[in-house]
Amino acid sequence: MAISKLEAIQSLHPTAQFVLRGDELTWQSDDITEPTEEEITAEQERLQAEYDANEYQRSRAAEYPSV
Repeated sequence: MAISKLEAIQSLHPTAQFVLRGDELTWQSDDITEPTEEEITAEQERLQAEYDANEYQRSRAAEYPSV
């Protein structure tokens, strides 16, 4: 699973108001600083690394039946 730009922005600023159409970001939160493309990319990479590191747990959980 690839981490999207939307997920990265929501991770950086969970309470921010914004519109994302394709790659076009329209920031609507005056009280929160808009993240730069570099910050968004770095957050995507961080979240992807976290997701990839947990692959083993996800695959092991799938081996057991649900309760």
